[in-house]
Amino acid sequence: MKKIRNIIFDWSGTLVDDLPAVWRTTNHILSRTGREELSVDQFREKFVLPFAEFYKAHVPEVDIRELEGWWHEYFPTVEHLVEPLPQSKHFLEYVKSEGCRTFIFSAIHSKQFEIQSERAGFMHLIDAPFIEIDNKVNRIHQLLSQNELQESETLFIGDMEHDIHAAKAGGIRSCAVLTGYNGLDQLRKCMPDVIVENLNELGGILRTNQFNLGATDSMQPKVLNNSEAGIDGRTMQRLIPERPVATVGALIFNQSGKVLMIQTHKWSDLWGIPGGKIEWDEPSEQALIREIKEETQLSISRIRFVFVQDCIQSDEFYKPAHFLLLNYVAEVVGEDRVVLNDEAQDYRWVTIDEAFRMELNAPTRKLLEEVQKSKPEYKAQSKSQRISLQGVQVNVNIGVPDWEREIAQLLKIDLEFAFDAGAAIKTDDIGKTINYAEVVQHLVEFSEGRSWRLLEQYIDELSQSLTGAFNIFNGEIKVHKKVLPGLDQVTVSSKF
Repeated sequence: MKKIRNIIFDWSGTLVDDLPAVWRTTNHILSRTGREELSVDQFREKFVLPFAEFYKAHVPEVDIRELEGWWHEYFPTVEHLVEPLPQSKHFLEYVKSEGCRTFIFSAIHSKQFEIQSERAGFMHLIDAPFIEIDNKVNRIHQLLSQNELQESETLFIGDMEHDIHAAKAGGIRSCAVLTGYNGLDQLRKCMPDVIVENLNELGGILRTNQFNLGATDSMQPKVLNNSEAGIDGRTMQRLIPERPVATVGALIFNQSGKVLMIQTHKWSDLWGIPGGKIEWDEPSEQALIREIKEETQLSISRIRFVFVQDCIQSDEFYKPAHFLLLNYVAEVVGEDRVVLNDEAQDYRWVTIDEAFRMELNAPTRKLLEEVQKSKPEYKAQSKSQRISLQGVQVNVNIGVPDWEREIAQLLKIDLEFAFDAGAAIKTDDIGKTINYAEVVQHLVEFSEGRSWRLLEQYIDELSQSLTGAFNIFNGEIKVHKKVLPGLDQVTVSSKF
């Protein structure tokens, strides 16, 4: 098979992360038409390309041109959420150093692409962008012929089924990445040549195989053509490793007795525990401390071994693998503020009972069952209490017209939330509870020096900032604003 000399990239979910912005804009449109909003997981499951097919299925009564107008009206209010994926620039630098030609093939609108590509900082590594492509399946041959790309030397990298279908329509090789919209199950169904967690992993495959997609240490699922497979039609072959891979992971407890659950694309978006592979010449507990620090920025102590379990070619994991999972329990040292790296997408501190109600991967469920059975002292002891703060005054530059945002306006905020008071009750220590003054200061500092057009956007970002800064949950925030003569105030509220 010929060496890869041309790489075509999808944009959204492959080179940049625009999922939060697109999800919120979509929900804005659904809400405007009286439809129920989608959770992130629901959106990733239902969203399809071309865009018109998605909106035809959900709001068939609204003309697509009117929907596009709503989209371009709202999207600029959330476009600041779009960020380049952390692996993109490094991967582009690597493939360009190897002489590859690079192209972008995307449905993104030209106005959005102009803003996002400038912020990304890697467009000098792209030979040519092809954007506003409504249907990639229908247009892939045009891209190939216009740039004289040989099918056998070309790879298309994307995060959605539509991207893989386009690659197959063009007779070129395909790579699905788990950094974007479609989940593992969706991508498996369309049978790409290779599935990777991110571009860093693909770079390793290309390097190992001298820019081919042959058998590698990463044991990726690989689609074989008829002559290679020796069968009628295309089939999926799993490349089996020579020996199991030893890993470590821990069920981590904070001072309130809650455990940390993280969600990752590579485990089919199921919830599990942080951890990773043991490196050569590294004791297992040191590997655990290192992996937890890298993935969450948490420091841990009181590490205790629970058990070891096999995980052999689990369908929940994104590629065939045989792991020996060394499972531990541990406790957080200091603050339990989590900062995820790019391996995970979300986290939650929950009681063990709450964890059992989450969509868990199978090894994590087994670990929880073992811990609950053999270590009753770890059962949840949380005591929830509520705090209400009324009439917090903040100055915010907010308003739809430009002139209205030039002068800060006085807003009043009512905030009510629950928190785990167990540690505070047990110790009578103010450091174990929620400091009201710090919450108020956070509201004030968050609001100053920035501007928003819509109260809805302001309150949504404020809610996320609060839950990220404080261990609070099950809350409601209300923002009151004086807007019109003869109207006392308008109030926008949001629950979190």
